[in-house]
Amino acid sequence: MAVCRVAPVARWMAQVHILPRFLSACKKHTMAAPEVRVQRDHDAHQQEALLQALKLRMPLDLAKSIAGRPNFFTSLTTVQERIFELMPDVSRAGLAQTSKVLPDGGGRDLLVKARTGTGKTVAFLAPAIASRLAADEALERRELTSPFARFLEQHGKTALLDGTSRTETNELQRLFGRVSVGVLVISPTRELALQIARSAESLLSRTKLKVHALIGGESASLQRRAWMRYRRDVVVATPGRLLDFLNDDAFREAVSMTQTIVLDEADMLLELGFRDDVQSIMAYLPPAEERATMLFSATVSKSIEAIARNTLHPNHRFIDCVPPGEENVHRRIPQHVSVLNDPSQILPHLVRLMAHDQLLHGNKSKIMVFTPTTKFTQMVSKMLAVLCEALPAGRITRTFEIHSGLDQKKRSRVSQNFRSTTDAPSVLVTSDVSARGVDYPGVTRVIQLGIPPSTDMYIHRVGRTGRGGGGGRADLILMDWESAFATFGLRDVPTMPLDADALAAEVAQLAAKADSSGRPSWKSSRFSAPGEAAPRLSGEALATTVAHARSLMSDEASYGVFMGSMGYYLSHTDLLRQTKGHVFQALLAWVTAVTSLSEPPKMTPLMRQMVGGSGLTGKQRRGGRDYRSEPPRRRMPAFKRH
Repeated sequence: MAVCRVAPVARWMAQVHILPRFLSACKKHTMAAPEVRVQRDHDAHQQEALLQALKLRMPLDLAKSIAGRPNFFTSLTTVQERIFELMPDVSRAGLAQTSKVLPDGGGRDLLVKARTGTGKTVAFLAPAIASRLAADEALERRELTSPFARFLEQHGKTALLDGTSRTETNELQRLFGRVSVGVLVISPTRELALQIARSAESLLSRTKLKVHALIGGESASLQRRAWMRYRRDVVVATPGRLLDFLNDDAFREAVSMTQTIVLDEADMLLELGFRDDVQSIMAYLPPAEERATMLFSATVSKSIEAIARNTLHPNHRFIDCVPPGEENVHRRIPQHVSVLNDPSQILPHLVRLMAHDQLLHGNKSKIMVFTPTTKFTQMVSKMLAVLCEALPAGRITRTFEIHSGLDQKKRSRVSQNFRSTTDAPSVLVTSDVSARGVDYPGVTRVIQLGIPPSTDMYIHRVGRTGRGGGGGRADLILMDWESAFATFGLRDVPTMPLDADALAAEVAQLAAKADSSGRPSWKSSRFSAPGEAAPRLSGEALATTVAHARSLMSDEASYGVFMGSMGYYLSHTDLLRQTKGHVFQALLAWVTAVTSLSEPPKMTPLMRQMVGGSGLTGKQRRGGRDYRSEPPRRRMPAFKRH
């Protein structure tokens, strides 16, 4: 019967010339199958070997979630190996005092030096989760964590300790899961917190444990509702939202029974000004002898050492997962600094840098553009809608923006879309919310517009590219009045100067070569393939495109960009080595050249307050009028247009 049914189909396929191609495809697939099978068998063998090794150090369900579904690890990173080899001893926080010396003479608390992208999230989640699972199982033997034992005594539930029935045991386990926090992870940014929460969910997929993400930008009421409804095994939180929840008595009681505390990206926590918040949070936690604490940082500065002294048990371990002599990413990839004398050059220079990357990488071009402020980010993102027309890929280029002005759901969606874009050139314009922690694979270039808030932040931004040993490039665009940052702030960083005219000549040469030899295969479902790149990147054509992009900015938006930039730059005059008055005057020229303003904004009382009169003449401090000779009049508008 099967043959009779297939024969007519075969005759039809032969008539329409499909059969030969179909048989060829089958043959090709058959020939390739053994290689695929060999690779799968190899991976399965590695996963099984890893599972057998992990079973000796952690609960079976946790080991299976790492070496099997849903993570399918075949090997461990350096930081994972270093920490996992200390299990199960370090993963029994609360069952025995943390201060107790382990067989090798070390303690359970960990200070770990590890970079982003090295697998540290799984490295600290696995022992923390194992500790929670061990404590939950120990309740059947009536082995209690010290804080939970005090809870039972305070609430008159000690009778449960004398019972041995399954009902009483289940009640103990239910109480333990609902009234105590197992793992508390403090993250500096929302994006990183969500990334950690997703990793925790994947590790807990075979268990009954639950994860809570307490972050700003999302509904606090929904988070409280989930908090009251589910177990509190793993809590990932940003400092601000965590402090808000700590105003609740029941929440404070649950946090006071935390088994394991993790401070992730501790150096960034300090950079973002969370030192006091972290210290306030630590005051609600159990003493160091009754909890395990893990502190992870990419660098171990004196500030990190101070935090370690205040949070870790004196008998803690230091684990350095950065090999000696290994160069940082920012020393491995090429970095160029462009110092421009005319602010009208900024946008054309930015376009040429993006075009340069597209001409080199085609559809694989993935660019991150960092800006100082939210308003600046919004301006560049809006202008890109027009500026992309001058790029080799044209409107096929996908553009994204992330900043603190977006709600968390929007930021998460944009972040995921940019991360998953692999078949078309893409550009993400962002503030420093994307500088650390969040992993964007395949970033080919990082462009920074204006000075970063610090040298460390410059390095963190650069670290978004060249990850995993891959290639990449970084560019910094500065005005002449910002050049002190390059001279002094980056004196220990291997940067190279990049002249604007030299870049324009190189881009023109690459564009002409691409046009003559066949440009990359730009793909898009919405737009047709762009025309030749060289004509669109020529001086006159690019100037027309830039003028069109500037026209998109309203007066109000332009003024908002100026005020945001002024607040940012006046708070970083130490990096500029300029007076506030000089910076103010430079920003007036800058905003006029970059936005649609026909003349610089006029001095307002708010501006005078921000500048403080430093570096301005008496007439400038009074907004262009001499109050000694003129009577007071109604305040003028912030700026005038012709």
